[in-house]
Amino acid sequence: MKKPHYSLHSLNLLSFKTFSTSPSFSSVALFWDLNSKPTTSSYRHLSLSLYDVAVRLRLAAASFGHLLSPSLAFASFHLPSRSPPLQPPFPCRLCGRTFPSSQILIHHFTSVHSPEHERRLRRLESATGRRWSILSGQLSLNLSRYEKAHRELFGRCENSTGEVRRAGFKILEGGDKIMHLCDELANRRVDCAVIVSDDLEFVTVLKEMRQKNVKSVVIGESKGDNYGIKRHANVGFCWREVLAGKVKQEGSKVVSQWREKELLERLEWRHDPSQDDVDEGLTWGTGEEKAKHKPWWKLDNNNVSNQECL
Repeated sequence: MKKPHYSLHSLNLLSFKTFSTSPSFSSVALFWDLNSKPTTSSYRHLSLSLYDVAVRLRLAAASFGHLLSPSLAFASFHLPSRSPPLQPPFPCRLCGRTFPSSQILIHHFTSVHSPEHERRLRRLESATGRRWSILSGQLSLNLSRYEKAHRELFGRCENSTGEVRRAGFKILEGGDKIMHLCDELANRRVDCAVIVSDDLEFVTVLKEMRQKNVKSVVIGESKGDNYGIKRHANVGFCWREVLAGKVKQEGSKVVSQWREKELLERLEWRHDPSQDDVDEGLTWGTGEEKAKHKPWWKLDNNNVSNQECL
């Protein structure tokens, strides 16, 4: 069946007038087509869950600017009711030790790290005034790390939908993902859009974004910038770079290059000979005439006698 052709001008859904073309890239929108996901083996051997993958994807998108919330995930199918179980080894997010089973990891967490967390809370509750301010600053990092590790260990959802939603995504199931994308872009002020997909249907949207100077980043399974829809975007990455944290490191460099390029385009000087100031009524004399008319501060020794000088 032939896929329908979408014309953004005929749909009148994507109003780029609301977009900002400033080089600050303050607003970044993330769109994830759930048909494009890393293979299970690519992140299971890293002891990552689907929640961890979604979090790393959001961190990668946030490196290009302020990430708008919530991020959107398009699902043309119903996600599996249960997420696949994690495979050993099971690492502890606080101390880094690995365990052969999740039960041993939970026992280690509750017997070692939970009492430490309770002691920190008691110290913080007993402090007052300036001591409380100093102590809260010293313990804030440890408290936040414990809460994050506890949430990942005990707050894991039983289905993939819950894992993606827990990471900060809004899932849109069914319908046309291109229509959903156009609707969201029309209602938001976006400087840069991060699209996670390998579907060629997004090419039309990417072309319109390039014409309107809206930056686009494509993340997909295909490698290289000359494959699939990546060649129509400003920059492209693969899933392996997202999971390894390379996109998070390269994001600021890419934004700096975009800023420098736009700044050079604004400051570029184009010479127009027709705008040169030419005095048509001014006639220049010959070399002999210039020699006769000497400056007033220079004296002609041939015409001035020594007596006059005295």
